[in-house]
Amino acid sequence: MNPRPAPSAQGAKVVGSPHTPPPSDATRVLPRRPSPSIPGQSANSAGADSTPGSSPKRGGPSAIPLGPRPAQVPRSYTQNPTHHETIAPAPRQAGPARAHGRRWLRVVVALLVLVLLAMTAYVAIIAWSINSRLQKVDALSQASAVEGTTYLVAGSDRRGEGSVEADGTEGQRADSLLLIRKAKNGQAAVISLPRDTYVEIPGHGPNKLNAAFSFGGPVLTVATVEAMTGLKIDHYAEIGMEGVEGLVNAVGGVYLCYDQDVHDPNSQMYWQAGCHPSDGRTALAFSRMRYHDPRGDIGRTERQRQVISQLMAEVLSKKVILSPKATMRVADAGLKAVRVDHDASIFTLADMLLTMKKASKNGLQGTPPLASLNYQPGGVGSTVQLDPARIEDFWGKLKTGQKSTQDLQCI
Repeated sequence: MNPRPAPSAQGAKVVGSPHTPPPSDATRVLPRRPSPSIPGQSANSAGADSTPGSSPKRGGPSAIPLGPRPAQVPRSYTQNPTHHETIAPAPRQAGPARAHGRRWLRVVVALLVLVLLAMTAYVAIIAWSINSRLQKVDALSQASAVEGTTYLVAGSDRRGEGSVEADGTEGQRADSLLLIRKAKNGQAAVISLPRDTYVEIPGHGPNKLNAAFSFGGPVLTVATVEAMTGLKIDHYAEIGMEGVEGLVNAVGGVYLCYDQDVHDPNSQMYWQAGCHPSDGRTALAFSRMRYHDPRGDIGRTERQRQVISQLMAEVLSKKVILSPKATMRVADAGLKAVRVDHDASIFTLADMLLTMKKASKNGLQGTPPLASLNYQPGGVGSTVQLDPARIEDFWGKLKTGQKSTQDLQCI
């Protein structure tokens, strides 16, 4: 019997035995599945990659050489780019410090939510309280709306029934009128309307502007201003001059400036030239004085606007807004002094104050262009005449938000 020839390195079947050492990584082979038999083909031709002299077992697999044996890597590890095995990181143990930090984070978040809810509730309660106590008055007309928002603020000096001041105006009068305009483009302006401005009062003919308040109160005053300016008054606010004293005291006083010495028994203004902290009584006299002012009604208009600007700055200050006690003290004083139209609310007043503050920053404060401070048309005494050559353009720019400081009368 002839001995079996030794298998070649390729195509040989390796058979291990207890006495045979395991194949090295260089010679380890993986069996290949047998090819399917084809009809008409002999069994000897079924094997693949056979070499002469080799005699693979009929129907047995052929040997395929492999590379080095890969290291045995547990499948639970993270992805290995070489062997494409899935490997997962070992789970991190949540220690006491980590759990303690998470608890503190939850506590901080809960506290922030509680603070926000408390602040929201506080604002809502304050707003509801003020809204429910606002004094309302008929004021608005049915004029066509104009883009933007226009406020009319009247500083009224209510007197006893039948009382007459030196200018011949009976009863209540509008000592000051402020037209506050926020155009569609966001431009803010505050225009002081001199009380002695010569205007046409609907149903009463030509007269001084403040006479409209005496003839028909807020309704006729609003109608007169709308006819004069071509603007729709969206909201009306009236500040009683007797309430200014209480408001100024409620905010702790205001800082006022006037560059002349004044000793005026009519208004009770006694002033040394310069800037001084002022209480409510002084601020009221500061707003009323005009007979010792060389600019008369124009000078008084400027001082009234100064008082209102300083007062609004204090109302919107942190010391008032962030203090519930101070907020309620100012609100109580304001509710006694202010009347608004039926459509207004505390949010309307807030927007009006912010518009005034913005106008103060951009410098758009003043009066319309004036032609004369002593216009004598006859029958109504000395009046303030608006400049007929510039006034229509002035109102048009105010409406569209194209106003500049050059358009305002220097006072």
